[in-house]
Amino acid sequence: MGFPPVLVLLSVAVTAAVAADPPVYCQVDNNEYYMRQWGQCKACDRCPYGFGLNSKIYVDVDPVYGALKCRGCLKCTEGKTFKSTIGYEECQRCTNCTAIGKQVDVACTTEKDAVCMDIPPKQSSPA
Repeated sequence: MGFPPVLVLLSVAVTAAVAADPPVYCQVDNNEYYMRQWGQCKACDRCPYGFGLNSKIYVDVDPVYGALKCRGCLKCTEGKTFKSTIGYEECQRCTNCTAIGKQVDVACTTEKDAVCMDIPPKQSSPA
């Protein structure tokens, strides 16, 4: 008992069509992942202000389709790291005003770097 010829031809046609499509490979470094429902790459969400890309997270990579999920975003650490843009960058270290011989004018937040100012000269007291 064999398959009806129509089913055999349909099966061959579908197999040939699927095999003819070039494979889609989604790059982790391009901040994209393979979306099975669409059969193509989708851009990852960008990290908002005050959040940086978690580049230390392991991302599953399929040998045929590439990245299967995105790296997440981590909240920057108040007073230590910040990110003032929306995008795929990591949090940056806050400027250490003291280390460069200045004083803090505006403290570092998760969204903005510290603003430093020169240390005013010491006033001598009248004799």
